[in-house]
Amino acid sequence: MTFITVKSAKSVCSEAVISAIAGVLVCIASSAAAQEANSDLQALKDEISRQRAEIDRQADELERRRAELDSLQQRLEAALSQAEGGLQVEAGKQDSDGSPSGRGFLSDEPVLILTGADLVDDEFPGSFPIFDTESRMRVGGYVKADAIFDFDGHGDPDQFLLGQIAVDGSPEADRDGYFNAHGRETRFNLDFRETTPGEPAKQAFVEVDFFTAPDSSAVLRLRHAYAVYGDVLAGRSWTTLSELRALPFMIDFAFGDSLFGGRTEQVRLQRQLSSGSFAVALENPSDNSIANPLGLTGRTSPRLPYLAARWSNDNPQRLMTFGSQVQQLRWDGEGGDPDDTAIGWAVMAAGRWQLNDRSYLTGTASYSDGFSDGIIALAGGGGSAVITPEGLDTDRAVTLSIGGAVNWSDNWSSNLHYAWLDRSGDALRPGSETESGGIGHINAIWQPTDKIRAGLEFIWGIRDTLDGSSGDGTRLMGTFRYDFGVPYQ
Repeated sequence: MTFITVKSAKSVCSEAVISAIAGVLVCIASSAAAQEANSDLQALKDEISRQRAEIDRQADELERRRAELDSLQQRLEAALSQAEGGLQVEAGKQDSDGSPSGRGFLSDEPVLILTGADLVDDEFPGSFPIFDTESRMRVGGYVKADAIFDFDGHGDPDQFLLGQIAVDGSPEADRDGYFNAHGRETRFNLDFRETTPGEPAKQAFVEVDFFTAPDSSAVLRLRHAYAVYGDVLAGRSWTTLSELRALPFMIDFAFGDSLFGGRTEQVRLQRQLSSGSFAVALENPSDNSIANPLGLTGRTSPRLPYLAARWSNDNPQRLMTFGSQVQQLRWDGEGGDPDDTAIGWAVMAAGRWQLNDRSYLTGTASYSDGFSDGIIALAGGGGSAVITPEGLDTDRAVTLSIGGAVNWSDNWSSNLHYAWLDRSGDALRPGSETESGGIGHINAIWQPTDKIRAGLEFIWGIRDTLDGSSGDGTRLMGTFRYDFGVPYQ
């Protein structure tokens, strides 16, 4: 009994030791497992936090990109509306090129030259890459055939110019009407653009037509040749105060003859603002802006470029543009005849107002003192001043125009425009020079497709000269035009 008891005690002690050891091992294992579990849990928490932060970052990036996309979409819609006059036949109905169908056309000129971010944002439809470069190119233009029946023997057979209206008592008043046809308005352009990330946008634009002297229909004439780098334009294009968006679409090439504007060489800074756009430029002066009726010895000798500035709200529904420019008129006398300088200046305003989905009105106005040479009808003819023995006598002029367009259907539209000018008359000027006058146009345009348009236009004009004579003229003009490439946006 004693032996058995002792053995049992030893066994009990062994079991107790084993149990204790097992308990320690279990505690150690449990502690290790707990530590590992805590480590995994912390790692999981950290990963959740990281993923949540990444989701928040991506949400912020997505919101930023969505805002950028909305801004680009608004700019694109505004640009399309400005380029085509904002005429929508049906809300949201557009042609394949993004322009409204059933259009009352403004013009296919580069009516608003793009610079800076606007040039980058432009989708440049119809372009193709130039191999081994980062540039893209677009080919554009149109072929246009005009047929003219003139009723009163107007002096220019191809375009209706204010200064060519014959006045009573002049030899030209005896001329009879005639028929003429030509294709000289046909034009061709190349548009090169490059938008490298991190660099300012770059563009080069060249356009030619055949509107030189009447007997030189096969001679090219340079219309535009300019380059853009960021917000800066350099080269030949529309003057800063030319606002083509405030004009309806007309068949006659010279329908803006009585308006302030034109094309010239220049360096322009053009920048988009929150309230619209602003431009300031130095432009090439005319070397024939001073008349010399007395035959004094000397010449026009401009020493400074024109300084021009313009602001526009760029609103396609209520477009308003205001501008001003200044020049130095300088006569360099010789042989004892006088030297003299004078300041010429001009101000202008232009606008287009959307009436409804099918119609709009346009208007322009300008006043100039010593800047009549900026009026297209008087350009290059010494219109800004007269040199006299006492010095320079500046010319003052006013121009006004009103116009509009209406879409009758998806394929038919009409445009109406009347432009008028009035200028002061120096007593030394020839009596045959224009003192005042106006030209009106009304047309009907048929456009069966985006590329084809045809129409008829009736033109009438009146002209008064400095000697009190007056005259009028009328003309009927038809056209057929085929656009190749993508219409200018």
